Amino acid sequence: MDQFALHLINSFHGYGMAIYVLVTLAISAVLSFIIGLERELRGEPAGLSTHVLISISCSLLMTLSIWAIRVADGSISIIEGTIDVSLNYDSSRIAAAVVAGIGFLGAGAIVKQGWNVKGLSTAATLWISAAIGLACGAGFILEAVLCAGVTMLVLLFSERVKRIIDSKLPHLTVTINSSTPIIATIIRLANANNMVIREITSENKDNTDGIIDIHILFAFRTDEILLLDLGSSLMAESDVVAVKCNGKDVKEKRK
Repeated sequence: MDQFALHLINSFHGYGMAIYVLVTLAISAVLSFIIGLERELRGEPAGLSTHVLISISCSLLMTLSIWAIRVADGSISIIEGTIDVSLNYDSSRIAAAVVAGIGFLGAGAIVKQGWNVKGLSTAATLWISAAIGLACGAGFILEAVLCAGVTMLVLLFSERVKRIIDSKLPHLTVTINSSTPIIATIIRLANANNMVIREITSENKDNTDGIIDIHILFAFRTDEILLLDLGSSLMAESDVVAVKCNGKDVKEKRK
């Protein structure tokens, strides 16, 4: 890739480096656009523009890390298109700083919503967009394309795999009136029995007013007897309409 960049410099009278930067920025923008679009469609706060901006900035920083210092110290002549290999320096410093700095953006994408933690996948895609930008800036275009392709496969199919896994997990469905503060009670009872909660979600029950279904997913090794006991304990709470354990009714109050 060094020779390719030098060929561009020779062919376009010193403007080859600008063309090289333009090409690598465009490729990194397209690849990160694909990943960012997937996050945007899922409604994540770090979406399309965030991924693209991170990737193209990393691409430029990597190009500067490799080429700018060589131009400044005279080891590369843009006019003549030559490179002095006897001069050597560490071109990884900017890349190392990017890897460390991108962690702050990733941390900002991770938020806790109630019991659930959101944004871990988005933080990972921000990290990957930075890596794609660094690869493009260094001239590793094929590697960047492969990375983007594998990332998209993981993002597209991991949601299907997650749904399959979630369907096999031990779970409770608690039907309550919307004004019932039940989640704190669920967490307290689960902790008392050393039960590990994976996820808690809620949704409005179809064709009903003020009735909500709360779905609680537990770890695979959750004992079914403990799960049934938890369901029975929840039925003792006020305004709990029904409880289902792994899809089967634990008990339903008569109206």
